[in-house]
Amino acid sequence: MLDEEIRSLFIDALQVAIGTVWVFAAVMKARTSRTAPYATEDRVRRLLGGPPVVVRTVARGLAPAEFTLGAMLIFGWHERAAALVSAALFTVFALLIGRAAIRGSLGGSGCGCFGARAAPSGQGALDLVAPQAIARNFVLAMLALAVAGGVQA
Repeated sequence: MLDEEIRSLFIDALQVAIGTVWVFAAVMKARTSRTAPYATEDRVRRLLGGPPVVVRTVARGLAPAEFTLGAMLIFGWHERAAALVSAALFTVFALLIGRAAIRGSLGGSGCGCFGARAAPSGQGALDLVAPQAIARNFVLAMLALAVAGGVQA
């Protein structure tokens, strides 16, 4: 009985943590959009590519979608579905970052996952951007899967 309660608390904590990551990413993108209106669009173009209308649509919809997904997890609304969508998106983001890094289109300012940031100085700093972002996204995907599997139906 106590083990089940601890497990449930752990899953709840993970759920809120992942939701917080989504909300933080959304807020940082929205903040970046105010200070550098085309920064998110530039990051989406570097990661996703495609026609300008697709890039613009994805860039504009990303922060609201992330915020909604985070709120769903934090407030426990359709948490299993939100956790599964989170796992899928984190995996897609990891793959897109990897593809952009291989193509050399990632750029010095990284993926823009948490808004725009200044390019690091020196090539050595650049070498860690993509692997760290890829690893972070895969870890978040695994945690989201743990939440999806642990949520009570």
